[in-house]
Amino acid sequence: MPSSPDVQDHAAIITGAAGGIGSATARMPASRGVSIVCVDLDPDAAANIVNSITEAGGHAVALAGDVTDPGLSTAAVDLAQRAFGRIDILVNNAGMGSPTLSSLSRLHATARQTGPRFPEQPISGTIIDQR
Repeated sequence: MPSSPDVQDHAAIITGAAGGIGSATARMPASRGVSIVCVDLDPDAAANIVNSITEAGGHAVALAGDVTDPGLSTAAVDLAQRAFGRIDILVNNAGMGSPTLSSLSRLHATARQTGPRFPEQPISGTIIDQR
């Protein structure tokens, strides 16, 4: 069985880092030595996941913001460079959940309608490509 790649001393930016999948996605590489920029819409939740990572011996910083804000990606890159001096991994996990397939269908339809009008918003392309 192949071994895991050595990620010690790498740095990652993870959006949606405070939610269920996002927090697991942040904790796992942090436990292997990856420094994490935890980006989340909820500033308290972002701080909580950072505290969890640092209490376990990892390195992490929080950044609160909305991924639909074009300035957030620049802020995340700047923070990663200042805090860790590098960026090796990007995880675009932020999104919105829904318990029903019909809601997902409506979201997809909305993205198809608004995507061409807002090409600077990368989330619509992500939703369209994932159908």
